[in-house]
Amino acid sequence: MVAGVRDIAMAIESLTPEELLRIRAFAIWRMRGLGRRSHGKDHEDLMQEAVTRTIGGERRWDATGVSFAAHLLGAMRSISNHWAGEGGDDPALFAELDELAADGRLRNPVDRIAADDPGPEAQLAIKQDLEAVERLFAADAAALRVIACLRRGLSGPAVQEAIGCSKTEYETIMKRIRRRLRGAEPRGERR
Repeated sequence: MVAGVRDIAMAIESLTPEELLRIRAFAIWRMRGLGRRSHGKDHEDLMQEAVTRTIGGERRWDATGVSFAAHLLGAMRSISNHWAGEGGDDPALFAELDELAADGRLRNPVDRIAADDPGPEAQLAIKQDLEAVERLFAADAAALRVIACLRRGLSGPAVQEAIGCSKTEYETIMKRIRRRLRGAEPRGERR
């Protein structure tokens, strides 16, 4: 049974905070995977496109066989795969145009551009996202330690040194974090 617009609207309103966090994390992960092939689109564009195509009937949701969250994950996977195949070659980035300075070193012109600080709304959204992640891993002290190190910008080896774990232990924790953020694959999820 394909859901109608009214069913879809009700399903959107009934998404839990955990489902919304999972959908958002999945969209971010998919768009990061696209890299420059995203052509300026971001995770919010991907989420919106999945909802719009579902409401418009281009993506059909079988409400009796799959949860709405699982449907959106599958739609986002399909849409982002399509976006990845569009446009041929990756666009060139100005950031890749290193210059040879007078002292003989390569310099990147982007390094001379001051970074914009996120505005108050973006800072609040980031804070809320981080709090949601911390709640998600409240019972996993090792994952929280790794997340805290990653927030400080530490690399994998630096995280291992900071928390005193082996490469294998670090990789296991990272897999656990990724799986928890991604959740189950949409195919197996039932309503």
